[in-house]
Amino acid sequence: MQSILLSVEVFASILVECHRGMGKWETGGIMIGPKQHTNIITDIIPSTSFAERRPSIYYQSEKDVQLLNQQLKQYHSNEYDFKGCFHKHRGMKELSTGDLHTCSNILQSPRYKINNHLIMLIVTETSIPPIFSYIVSLGHRKDVVVKEANIKLLPKACIEICAECFQPSNKEAYRENPVHKPSTKGSKSKAKHCLIRSREKQSDDNKLCQPKERT
Repeated sequence: MQSILLSVEVFASILVECHRGMGKWETGGIMIGPKQHTNIITDIIPSTSFAERRPSIYYQSEKDVQLLNQQLKQYHSNEYDFKGCFHKHRGMKELSTGDLHTCSNILQSPRYKINNHLIMLIVTETSIPPIFSYIVSLGHRKDVVVKEANIKLLPKACIEICAECFQPSNKEAYRENPVHKPSTKGSKSKAKHCLIRSREKQSDDNKLCQPKERT
């Protein structure tokens, strides 16, 4: 089982965001980490007050997406980028049908450059532990493959000093998901960054998507 390394600050911030003053409303945001390290998350960007939040609904408005993208761009100059999404469920720790549909859209879109690797974190109100982590990819037939992942915690300062110590090798990652070999095509060229965009809501559980910035 692969592990996802979260900064202690991210872990605390996600819990605060999902439980602060929202009552039983669902909420969420996006996760940021070093571009060269697949399973490391050091920062989050919560959705703004312009996101749609209801007891069983969370999705982003055009204004929310615009403001999130402005914040996301600030990370690009420091070689940090989008890694995945977090959101709150009312008691359910698994990804919902709507979540799987959204993951499929992200992973199949030619505008998305995340190497068939999307991190999803679910926060629940009643379960222990309070956060459940998943790595989502596509199989041979474009079916959505969801694998549980362990969560490890370290202070952000420690991660930034020796992030390479925690990144699994390509060989290890391939053993976890033998359907897809790690892609090295274009690895020497300058990597591009992702920006999110809003989508029309297709179900109460649909979440944000993450496209590639055009150059």
